[in-house]
Amino acid sequence: MKKLFLAMLIGAVALVGCSKDDGGNEGGDPLVTNVTLPAAGTSFASGETVTITGNGFTASDAILFRVPTKATAPTTDICATIIKVTATELTFEVPEGLSAGENSVILKRGASEMTLGKISIEAEEPTPGPEPQTAILYGFGIKDNHTVVYRIDAENGALTEIAALQDGEYLSGAVTIPGSGMIFGIAREEAWGAGAVCRFDPETKTYEVLTETIPDIEILGVTKDKLYALCVGTSAVAADTEISLSEIDPQTGAIDKVTFGKFLPTTTQDIGWSDYGTLVYDPQSDRLLTTPRIYDGENEDFHLLAFDMATQKAVLGERLATDNVNYLFRKGNDICAVYERIVNYGTANESAVTDLYTVDPTAMTLGNKIGSDIADSWFNWNYDAATERMYGLSEEDWETKTYSIGVYDWKAGSFNKLSENVQVQSIVLVE
Repeated sequence: MKKLFLAMLIGAVALVGCSKDDGGNEGGDPLVTNVTLPAAGTSFASGETVTITGNGFTASDAILFRVPTKATAPTTDICATIIKVTATELTFEVPEGLSAGENSVILKRGASEMTLGKISIEAEEPTPGPEPQTAILYGFGIKDNHTVVYRIDAENGALTEIAALQDGEYLSGAVTIPGSGMIFGIAREEAWGAGAVCRFDPETKTYEVLTETIPDIEILGVTKDKLYALCVGTSAVAADTEISLSEIDPQTGAIDKVTFGKFLPTTTQDIGWSDYGTLVYDPQSDRLLTTPRIYDGENEDFHLLAFDMATQKAVLGERLATDNVNYLFRKGNDICAVYERIVNYGTANESAVTDLYTVDPTAMTLGNKIGSDIADSWFNWNYDAATERMYGLSEEDWETKTYSIGVYDWKAGSFNKLSENVQVQSIVLVE
């Protein structure tokens, strides 16, 4: 009999806690009377205290809020911390996790519940994410047959030479892994063909070859923490063009090759990339996107092409145009395309104009136009999230290898040239 009584006592004590109970005392005799809550129009944030007056409060009372949930149960109870309780007054601390707006305050005593009224809860301020790091703009040019690295003033375009690579040191197609502070590129003596991946530290001015030689390497791309080298091997039959991605560890240079197969629809087609082709990662779709040109012997068209990392398949998307759509860049969560169009074609006033579009990485189509009527042909765009600016290059004179550096301000919706006739053939923003 003593054991039975003890078990019943423990069960009764457990019911006093702040846990959900679908039973209760709603509609029965009130647990407290003459209840007064804070005046209407008063709102509270989590952590603030609320005092309720009335008659009949006890030390065993609990205050809870019943909130909707997406879990198996339709609601869950959030228990408030009781600060002070007397027979005529109860003070509690507003818990975290309540929805903004009016919330019912429930008094729980044992197996019984009573709704005391409602209080208004303020919307919680979102936890701020990390501030974007200000990136540094670097440029690469040729001086005395050597690759020269410049630091570029992002406000006025002024160049400061920081390093000149030595004989046998090459760096093209520069990319960076966000937050790494490092610049990666392709080291090869010829314009195309085999090459190794190299790494340059702009702080220490040190250069090193990171990988073994990779055959048929085209361009580099990055994900969050990996490098990818796009490689295309072509047999005597154009339809046998095989595309692969070499995943590269940026610390050790270890290579893991993934083959994406052969996808060109006819034997008469061939595939290639421009000098400034890009490989851009979209984390939402887990795809690396690029814009190759596909040539059938007569016509040359640019297409969207995605490498689906989950399925390890190459997905050919929308035919873009016969004009240059050969450059993609990342702007925040958006993948964007640089679309070069010709105005006044065939006349003395013929000129190039650059437009900017979003890209749908799933549908593999161009989306909305987000920037337009930028004079001349611009490429090698780099977006700086900290300033909401992006920087690009335009070729001034092919013979002298001189270029202009421009900046597009997204907040102002304006474009300006920072500098003209500089021997900088590629740029990269490094965090």
